[in-house]
Amino acid sequence: KERIMSMICLAGLTAYFIQNLFEFDVHQSYLPLFLLIAYLAVLTSPEPASISYKLKAISYKIPLSTSLFLALVIIAPMFWYGSVKPLQAAMSVRNALSMDPGINPHASRDISPDLRHRVMVGELQKAITQKSFVTWEALLLLERYYVGEIRAGNVAADENLLVYIADRLYEASGRVPLKYEIYLALGEVLNVKGSMGDAEAYKEASGALEKAVELAPNVPRVWYAKGTLHFGLQE
Repeated sequence: KERIMSMICLAGLTAYFIQNLFEFDVHQSYLPLFLLIAYLAVLTSPEPASISYKLKAISYKIPLSTSLFLALVIIAPMFWYGSVKPLQAAMSVRNALSMDPGINPHASRDISPDLRHRVMVGELQKAITQKSFVTWEALLLLERYYVGEIRAGNVAADENLLVYIADRLYEASGRVPLKYEIYLALGEVLNVKGSMGDAEAYKEASGALEKAVELAPNVPRVWYAKGTLHFGLQE
């Protein structure tokens, strides 16, 4: 039995190490790791008998119904918000990217560009509404895709969608105010909005890009975006 448990623990630590080569740590990967470390700590404790004695010394038992209720109240929300919602958001992002022939060589080419565009935007918006840690990536993907399509002349600028993206970016800047990517994306969106005749949007774009430059003065894309904004202002 001890040999089997040792192999399971070793396999768990190996799996954690391998997945860390490809993904950043999130709480879904931390929780099993900490549980495994706690289990190993108990197994290697110099006084396992004293722990057992203290547990047996508890004079009352928690009813099964109470245990199930606590599990439902604590574990179910953790599972829903920590696993289900991120999974749904990730699947929406996958659906969006799978429609892009530039990313997926097997993407269907039998649908119209307009339908492809609407499906990609819709799937990315669906991922954003899940309010999970995938939201940030989905929001950046939507901004880069949409602004890129507008500048390439593939789609017409939709003011409502631009306002939607800008509002979500403003919300993100309140949560993580030190991420330059937020201000860069915001400046790009507002720059496009300004080119539609909104002079106030140009001012907001300038402020956002100044913040991006302040946070990331060595990132070329930030300066490129700022130069693009000044080019639009001269026009």
